Amino acid sequence: MTKANSTHQATAIQAITFANADNLKMSSIEISQLTGKQHSHVIRDIKKMLLSLDLVNPNMDAVDFKGFSFEHREDNGQVAIVNLNQELTITLISGYNVKLRHAIVKRWIELEKQVAQVKASRLDGKEVRKLETDAIKDLVKYAEASGSKSANMYYANITRMTNSILGIESGQRDNLTVRQLDQVRIAETMVKMAISDGLEQSIPYKEIYKLCKERVSAIAKTLLN
Repeated sequence: MTKANSTHQATAIQAITFANADNLKMSSIEISQLTGKQHSHVIRDIKKMLLSLDLVNPNMDAVDFKGFSFEHREDNGQVAIVNLNQELTITLISGYNVKLRHAIVKRWIELEKQVAQVKASRLDGKEVRKLETDAIKDLVKYAEASGSKSANMYYANITRMTNSILGIESGQRDNLTVRQLDQVRIAETMVKMAISDGLEQSIPYKEIYKLCKERVSAIAKTLLN
């Protein structure tokens, strides 16, 4: 159970990432906004449903079930937001009128399309990442042959450089949106091309790294605008 500030305003449109793609939930606030029902009434309906399904006790303590989660107010501990998986969302709206049900179903279809896009972008990104890694391997060999004692650091340094330029925090690549995954894929393609060009021209290995940084910085101006 997470805490939610009393003035917390949840974002209606979810950011679908690789990390949450297989565990999608719709918030009570999003349900409220899609149906036009008061959020307090949506919370009331959800609580009633969860009790009827024996998924919570009267104190709103959850049974071992991963289809929903609560976010509580920090000031009084009351439930502020409830997040439901697709099954529970559809169960909830079964008592709503046709127009409201249709709005929710349309939103779930949109979410599932976004999940497919994220997974496809992730797959494409892995293929590009492999090509980039192969190019970095060639750079490492080239640098070692030129006398470098720490050429293996290029693997980590180039990744950190790319993340920094794109504004991605370390360890967050599984939490990227489709747009961010596409940005990474393009940036890593630029790295691969810069290394290939540098090796072909036999320029010093440190200059090849600078070339990588210059090209990623240049393309980022377009990607991030």
